Amino acid sequence: MPLSSSLTEQDFIKQYWQQKPLLFRQCFGDLSGLIDGDELAGLACEEVVESRIISGFEIDGDWACQQGPFNEDDFANLSDKNWTLLVQGVEQWDEQIRSILDNFSFLPKWRLEDIMVSYAPQGGGVGPHFDYYDVFLLQVSGKRQWKLGQHCDEGSVLQANDEVKLLSEFHETESHEVVAGDMLYIPAGVAHWGTALSDDCITFSVGFRAPSEKDIIEEALENIAESLLENNRYQDTEASIDIHPYKINAAASENLRGLLNSITPEKLQDALQQAFGQLVTDTRYTASEEDQEEWTLEQLQATLRKNKTTRLYHYPHSRFAFTDTQLFVNGEAFFVDEKFSRLVCDKTIDVNLPAEQLALLVKFLNDGSIALED
Repeated sequence: MPLSSSLTEQDFIKQYWQQKPLLFRQCFGDLSGLIDGDELAGLACEEVVESRIISGFEIDGDWACQQGPFNEDDFANLSDKNWTLLVQGVEQWDEQIRSILDNFSFLPKWRLEDIMVSYAPQGGGVGPHFDYYDVFLLQVSGKRQWKLGQHCDEGSVLQANDEVKLLSEFHETESHEVVAGDMLYIPAGVAHWGTALSDDCITFSVGFRAPSEKDIIEEALENIAESLLENNRYQDTEASIDIHPYKINAAASENLRGLLNSITPEKLQDALQQAFGQLVTDTRYTASEEDQEEWTLEQLQATLRKNKTTRLYHYPHSRFAFTDTQLFVNGEAFFVDEKFSRLVCDKTIDVNLPAEQLALLVKFLNDGSIALED
């Protein structure tokens, strides 16, 4: 999308992305018809939809969080102000809202997490907090005030509240009032606090996935462990047998170094790359039973012969990424050539694929990750 008349996408990446906040005035057209409060409440009543209601106002107020799914009585009992309904992954259930993500294609698609939609009457918000991920906050209807504050990390002091993770202190650095069509970009770690200034305040939060170092290393070590042989066991040396039968001496510890010799820098880099691909494509949602078609290799081959080329459909919950040697689909890694990965990600398949790659497509079809377009 053209971010503004004076700022290109590359300028934004160079000057602002993961560096500092930026307010875009009227960068979107009229979005008011995409969803209203009643429709969002209806979604929040569904068992498969992740939702919550946060209530509170002042920084040291009585903040509380109620997890969905909800029912009509839950909404009927809400006060007239100072609460927010939040629904995660709304793009999973609404194609028009999902199309909003196309505006962020100048950033890696595997970084996109979801669109969280919030609805609030006057005074509603989720309190002073920070996120470990980048977010674009798109105002859809109503008016909201955004206060921006200090840079935060895991050492920032939080309130003693088990329901809502809020900052105990908020040092305001700037403030913006936004209306429908405005959008605020906030990098990871920047404290922010949004408050609805009107009723029917709806905000889309486009979040970006960012695995932690801990998650990446743990996943990489698991990948390495899976490649090791179960029957390669520790062995004693003469020096490792200590005079005291209970002591693990220095020689025994030195023997353990040999276990690391097979983990070359190249193997470690490959394991890290695979771990990263698995984490950024791990899906929070699953296919419904009707999406899980029963295909066979023969059926797929016959369909491709008939149609010559076939377009693929990516289900909303599915996540894809690839490297030179691997394709990642919903948290799984597959060793394939880049040409095949590009075809799957670009949603085009032809009849000339080798049988082993067609077999992978059968798996993706039966998993409900992809479908063949009519």
